[in-house]
Amino acid sequence: MYEQEGLQNSIYLLLYGATAMLAVVSCLYLLMRRYNMFSISEPPVRLRRWAAAFLAADALSHIWWIVIGTVVIVDDRLVRNAVNIGLDSVTLVPLMMVTLICMLQDKRRKLWPIGVATIPVVVAVAWGIAGHHTVYEDFVRNYLIAISIFFIAYMVFCVLQYGKWLRDNYADLEHKEVWQSLVLLVAILLTFVCYKTNFGGFMSEYAVQLMTIVLISFLLWRVETLQLLEPADDHNNENTPDEEGQSVCVPSYINTLLAEHCEANELYLQHDLTIGTLCAATGTNRTYLSGLFSQQGINYNTYINQLRIQHFMRLYRETIANESPYTTQELALKSGFRSYRTFSTSFKQLMGMTPTEWMKKQ
Repeated sequence: MYEQEGLQNSIYLLLYGATAMLAVVSCLYLLMRRYNMFSISEPPVRLRRWAAAFLAADALSHIWWIVIGTVVIVDDRLVRNAVNIGLDSVTLVPLMMVTLICMLQDKRRKLWPIGVATIPVVVAVAWGIAGHHTVYEDFVRNYLIAISIFFIAYMVFCVLQYGKWLRDNYADLEHKEVWQSLVLLVAILLTFVCYKTNFGGFMSEYAVQLMTIVLISFLLWRVETLQLLEPADDHNNENTPDEEGQSVCVPSYINTLLAEHCEANELYLQHDLTIGTLCAATGTNRTYLSGLFSQQGINYNTYINQLRIQHFMRLYRETIANESPYTTQELALKSGFRSYRTFSTSFKQLMGMTPTEWMKKQ
C-alpha cells in the first residue's frame, strides 16, 4: 500500500505505521475480549474471529508492501507489485467479503465460492510474473472491480432477506440490523478504486490510509455492537404445516391465545421478545403466528410495536389524568421500547405522526 515516493515522506510513513498499528490492536482486541465493550449484548464469536483475521491481513499487508519493496524485490517493479497485489487479493479481499457475510445471522451462507473467485487472480498474477507481462494488472483490476460489483449486489439482496427475517422473528431490532455493512462496502470500494487508479497521484496514498482507518474503526464498531442471534427454529412443534409456497390455514383460536397470553399478560413489554418465546407462551407454532400476521398484512415486529404504542398511549392518558410528572422517554421505556429513537420511529410509522404531534392533539 505504498509507492516509492512514500518512503521518503516522514509524515506519510507515520500515517502508514499508525494505520498498521490500529489494525494490530483491533485484531488483538477482538481475539482476546469475550464481550462487547459498547453494548451489553453477547457478541457473535464467529464474526469476531473473521473480522480479526481481516484486520490481521490488513496489518500484514502494510508490512509486506514495505518489506517486499525495500528488501526482497527492490529493482523489479512489475514482480514486486504482482506479488503484493496477489497477496492482497487472496487475503484482504476474500476476508472482507467473508466478514460481511458473517454479519448476516439468519442462516449460514456458503463461504467457499469466495475462495474459488480468487483463483483467476492467482493465475493472472503467476502468469504476469512468469512472463513479465504488465497486462495482468489491467486484468486483475477489472476482475476485482467486477467481483466487487457482483458482491455488492449479492449483499444488498442478502441484507434485504436478513431484514425481513429480523422483522418476522424479533420485537427489538437494536444491535441486530446490518444495513450499515453496505456503507462499509462503499468505503472498501472507494479505497480500492483510489488505490488501483492512483487518482490524485501521491495524495491518493494518503487517502487510502485515511479511508483504511475509517474502515477499521467502522468495522470494529459494527462487530462490537452486533448482537448474537440464532436462526429461529420451532422446536416446540416439529410437525408444522409447510410454509414453502403454500397458504397456511390459521385456526381461529390463535387470536384468542395471543389476547390471553401476550396482550392481557403484557408479555409485549419484555425486551428482546422473539417469536419463538411467544410461541412457547401461547402454546402454538411459528407457522400459525406468521400466517396470522401475514393475513393481517403485518409482521411480528409490527404486531409487538403496535401493542407497545397502545400501551404508551394508555400510560400517557393515565399520567395526564393523574397530573403526574413524566417524560416521553420514560413512558416509552415503560412501554417496552429499548430506546427513544426506536420508539419515535415506530410511532411515526404506525400513527403517521410524531409522538409530540400526537400528544398535542390529546
